[in-house]
Amino acid sequence: MKLQLAARARTARATGFAVPVRSSMRTQSTMWMLACLICPCAASAQSTGDGVPETVLQETVVSDQREIGSVIDPVRSRTTITSEALERRQPENIFKPVEDIPGVSINGGPRASGMKFNIRGFSDTEDVAVVLDGATKGFEKYRFGGTFLEPELLKTIDVERGPSITSGSGAIGGSVSATTKSAEDLLRPGERIGARIKGGYADNNDEVLGSLMAYGRPTECVDLLASGVRRRSGDITLSNGQPLRDSQADTDSVLAKIGILATDHLGITLSYTGLDDSGRQPYDATGGQPGVFGTVRRTIHDKTWTGALNYQNGSWIDSRMILGYAQTTLHDLIRPEDNTPFANSATGNVVDQSAFDTWTLDYANTSRARFGPIDNELKVGVQSIYSSREISRITQNSTINNALYPGGFNASAPLGDKTSIGVFAQNAFIWKTLSFIPGVRWDRYEVQAQGGTRQILAGFGEPSSVSFMHISPAATLSWQPASGPVRISGTIAKGFRPPLIDEAFTQGAFSRCATFLLHSLAPKSQICGALYQPEQALNRELSISYAGTDPTPLHGTLEMKATVFKMDVTNTLESLSVVSPGVVAQPGREKRRGSEFELGYSRAWLFGSVGYSTVDGTVYDGITLQPIFDVPGDTFTSTLGVRLFSRRLEVSWRYRSVAARRVTVGLLPGNRPIVGTQAGYSLNDFYLTWHATPNATVWFAAENLDNERYFLNDGFGGSIGSEAPGRNLRVTLGYQF
Repeated sequence: MKLQLAARARTARATGFAVPVRSSMRTQSTMWMLACLICPCAASAQSTGDGVPETVLQETVVSDQREIGSVIDPVRSRTTITSEALERRQPENIFKPVEDIPGVSINGGPRASGMKFNIRGFSDTEDVAVVLDGATKGFEKYRFGGTFLEPELLKTIDVERGPSITSGSGAIGGSVSATTKSAEDLLRPGERIGARIKGGYADNNDEVLGSLMAYGRPTECVDLLASGVRRRSGDITLSNGQPLRDSQADTDSVLAKIGILATDHLGITLSYTGLDDSGRQPYDATGGQPGVFGTVRRTIHDKTWTGALNYQNGSWIDSRMILGYAQTTLHDLIRPEDNTPFANSATGNVVDQSAFDTWTLDYANTSRARFGPIDNELKVGVQSIYSSREISRITQNSTINNALYPGGFNASAPLGDKTSIGVFAQNAFIWKTLSFIPGVRWDRYEVQAQGGTRQILAGFGEPSSVSFMHISPAATLSWQPASGPVRISGTIAKGFRPPLIDEAFTQGAFSRCATFLLHSLAPKSQICGALYQPEQALNRELSISYAGTDPTPLHGTLEMKATVFKMDVTNTLESLSVVSPGVVAQPGREKRRGSEFELGYSRAWLFGSVGYSTVDGTVYDGITLQPIFDVPGDTFTSTLGVRLFSRRLEVSWRYRSVAARRVTVGLLPGNRPIVGTQAGYSLNDFYLTWHATPNATVWFAAENLDNERYFLNDGFGGSIGSEAPGRNLRVTLGYQF
């Protein structure tokens, strides 16, 4: 009996929803009859003397860190943004909430379509893995972002810094993993069904937000949620009061999700997430004003389907398998009157179309056993990702199109497929206060050119595919003195970063293998292909953490962690060049060192957090050695808040200070950077949450309260970054039925 109930509780936790509290007798009887028809797990529930099944409550763990807004992993460099933090800030995009995590910043912007995650200075598509409900996301386009997730639909956001054996291959910067909401996250004790409606307004860009969620638990083993979100806005207003042209938003997002606890041991979750965006935007989505690339009429469709199975049976089998499919399509209408270099009176209108399809299969099992005095936790897994990229450019003038873009082929934006498979094993040996966690990962990558690029390579007798194999070992040693609140950990891990389809198979101005760069050693096709070798990374970290009760008279819950790291990257892709007569190689290297500190505190009426990070080092591009650039500036963040009137009112103040940093402001021939300096800045934000009634809530935010003028990352063409929005006042009203 106890083992059966424990197994059900573990499976429920893995599936993502818990067993609710028993409702009224009549409702419970009705739900029991439905459960017998819908879900076989209900038939195994224990019955009370009156014939009504006894609802089994899962084990509940209460943590004040949920109220702080983040959860700090004591061993790994991993931080979780909780649903409470997302509710408090009511962010307009997924990028804003993660900026308080040490070592994390945002490249591009201020438009969400132009933003990328930057972790310890890494921001390329292959450097940082983005995952939604277990499905890998990814989109490659010049001067574009590619992550489209509506924060209103998200429950948590996990950010891991540095390479990891278990989170995925190739991402030496780290990973961002988002999880969507379930009915469990919204239902209150005793409820079986509910709905929430929200509306909001932001004065900076006249944004209007509307969202509706309907959710329920018709039986103890079925979790249902459906949601729709709409955002409409005008142009962003800069701190000087001027509009940022073509920065309006027009997005619609949906989420449909079902969780089924099929048996005491098996849980199934199915989800669909979609986002549509359209409007007039700069071709250079990462920049500020349209600039030299002009504007386009842009339409974006982003869809993600996932299916997850969780099976737990005893200590040897605790498995999770995810099958995911993500599709992102982009349609750009480029007109001659929009001042772009791509369309003129001779070409007429130009249409760029891009489509990315990504399949993910991820399986892992954890086995737990004790041999003598040693506890063991063995985790093994297989991860496979297939991604295809289709791009075309069609001009209105068919004659010019056949000459410049035959069949829609644009040599600077190659078509291709990428396939990867990874196998890993990691075992935790735990003896008293010591933990030793060695692991190893084996990966194979293949990048295959398609379409016109493949025809060009075939014409020159050059291979159309490039493959790599890589072994990535890692080890962590952790000590928890006297099993107390302090933990000291050290980690060493290797990783790698393969070239993107763009990098491997681009021909033309963006290729690093043109004749004027490699001279006689350039491939006849002037496509790099197999000349590229993966970047190699070696990461070392040392941390000390504390998790327990604050020893001061305040006696609140306290979590804090300090980390120092060093990462060496060799074979940098940007350094591909002739290194000696007859030899082409990648002599470039980067040395990064940094520190990160994070703290979270909470008690009944007071909460707060502090974060600090710094990254510096050197970069050698094969010609010169100089201080590293395009890494986040030294950053300090703090949040201080109070809860009043029996927690009906919550008020908090957020301060963020970013120091000056070295950034790329342009490119020399061969795509070598021109480095400049971006000024630092400081921001003050204010947040208020008022639970006016048990069902009605008001959120208010004042961001960039001082209306400070500052610049975001990703400058280009002599600029020092994109100018950021000015002051923004937002109010949101929510009602839960």
